[in-house]
Amino acid sequence: MKLHNINKVLGVGLAALLLTACTDGNDWSVDSSKARLFSVSNSDISIESDMTDATITFKTSKGATSYKMEMSTDELNDNVAEGATANSKVYTYDAKEAVDSKITAKITGLKKDTRYWLRIRSVTEGKNPSNWTYYNKNNHAYFKTKAEQIFNTVTYFASKTLNPKNLKEDEVTLTWKLEADGSQTAVTHLLLTVNGNEQTITLDATDQAARSKTLKYADYGITAGSDFNIKIYNSDDKRGEFSLTAPAPRPAGLHELDETTETIESLIAAGTGDLIIGIKPSKADPAKDDESTSIDQINLAGVTIPSSVTSITLYGLAGGDKRRINFTGSIKYSGNLSKIRFENLYLNTDTEKSIIDMTGISSETTVDAIEFENVSFPNLKKGCAVRLRNTGINTHVKKIYMNNVWVHQQTGIQFI
Repeated sequence: MKLHNINKVLGVGLAALLLTACTDGNDWSVDSSKARLFSVSNSDISIESDMTDATITFKTSKGATSYKMEMSTDELNDNVAEGATANSKVYTYDAKEAVDSKITAKITGLKKDTRYWLRIRSVTEGKNPSNWTYYNKNNHAYFKTKAEQIFNTVTYFASKTLNPKNLKEDEVTLTWKLEADGSQTAVTHLLLTVNGNEQTITLDATDQAARSKTLKYADYGITAGSDFNIKIYNSDDKRGEFSLTAPAPRPAGLHELDETTETIESLIAAGTGDLIIGIKPSKADPAKDDESTSIDQINLAGVTIPSSVTSITLYGLAGGDKRRINFTGSIKYSGNLSKIRFENLYLNTDTEKSIIDMTGISSETTVDAIEFENVSFPNLKKGCAVRLRNTGINTHVKKIYMNNVWVHQQTGIQFI
């Protein structure tokens, strides 16, 4: 037999096989008792939660006449029978309740600031219910209700936090809101956590009426620069929370600028040794002006650090928003310095002046470190943070250190 005849025989056999496979009957049996509904898809479940309620929406599945939804503050999984956890509640929804193939359920009476696990399955008569579909978003197998925050806050760099004027060097003052209806706020105590140790602080009638409590750090074991957490309660109902850091201690040898008789320039020009100038915080309200723009800013007209000074620090004091130093001139230096440091300040140039400018210096200079700590640059315009370019004169900077630095309204900080 020739090869092309073999191909013809194979073609006829394959066609016969395909025709047999397309008949209505099966050569195997089906156990209808094992039939199961389609599950609701996890991607079709959405949840919008508030403090004490949640709106849950899910897309219906083919063939279901009703749906079971279970919520619990205990973890749910396939090893947990329906309704078996101590804090579980099961809801049933008729498929007829669907609008545009979606069922929306609003669950009320939830606990604030609490994790809830959720699962859904399809149900109909004559078939097994579907497998459970477990809510899971962003690798979290639960959703969380919102926490209440009755503490007064300000929006500071897009985050809600304690007003800086209430966080002082030796104490913190907490204030809280009236109830939504304008009545006195129902609170009983604070829970302060310092280094893992909890302390209950009772709010007496005076505190409640004033809606305010001041805590002296020394009375509660809070040390300078340490982290601590404060919660406010009405009995066992948590109503607000802050995590805070006590301001660092003032540097030793700090001289607080007396703005009625002194200027930064005059202190630098007359300075000796390691010069640390303390600058009072801004009177500006960061809730209204988070860049402390021209309100009680200090203009610095420019100064050359004398050879009698070995280091210089401009230090913004705690107890308010960072003060704004507006450089209408630049800081220059010659000789050898161990450090030029700026801390807890806004540094701004309304002109093309740079903050530190080494152009035009006629002698060789060296500085071990130029440091910026907790500093914001609202607007450098065409100026630089540090300008080092020079012709024929060596200007050495061993290290430029920056930590917690914010840059506004510009593409970056220039160093030339």
